[in-house]
Formats: sequence, C-alpha cells, structure tokens
Amino acid sequence: MEKEKESMKILKIKDGKGYYCLNQICKKIGEIESNDLFELLRICFECEVLMDEEITDIKNPAEKIVYEEILEQLTKFIHDKIGIKDELSREFSEIDSMIFSDTTQ
Repeated sequence: MEKEKESMKILKIKDGKGYYCLNQICKKIGEIESNDLFELLRICFECEVLMDEEITDIKNPAEKIVYEEILEQLTKFIHDKIGIKDELSREFSEIDSMIFSDTTQ
C-alpha cells in the first residue's frame, strides 16, 4: 500500500494576522525575507502543501497585500510544478546523454 504524503501548512491566517511557516516555526508575513521565499518555493516543489486562502480575515491592509501576493505566486508555482519537473527531467536527461556519450568515445 502506498503511503500518503503528509501535507505541510506553509501559509496560515490566525487571529486576523497572516503567517508563513518554515520548519514548524510560524512568523508574521511582514517579516518574510528572500531566503524564506526560496525555502517556501522549495517546499512547494518537493511536498504537498496547505495554505489558508481567506485573506479577508487579515486585518492589516499592508499585511493582506503581502500575504495575497505570496499566496498567488505560490499557487501559480504549484499549478506549474508538474511542467517544471518534466522540463527539468528532459534537460537533465539530455545532459546525461551528452556526458555518457562523451565518456564512451
């Protein structure tokens, strides 16, 4: 029997505030840094993720904009990840073929 993948919650809304979660630590969305964004993308690429989507619950307008933009971009990335994985697989397959053919000559 195939083991079900565990979903990881990476964006959440609690008590009118938006948070992002990495390594089981949640921080306010306004504190996010570029390295955190890259880590969220990596997690989205490798894992099944959950994200709270009801942004109207976020009270601070600036925080709501940041949360909404991150949610939108991660959602697009998740939607496209199968295509991205297929493209990477093709590219690496071509590189492997070129390397293998060079070593056999």
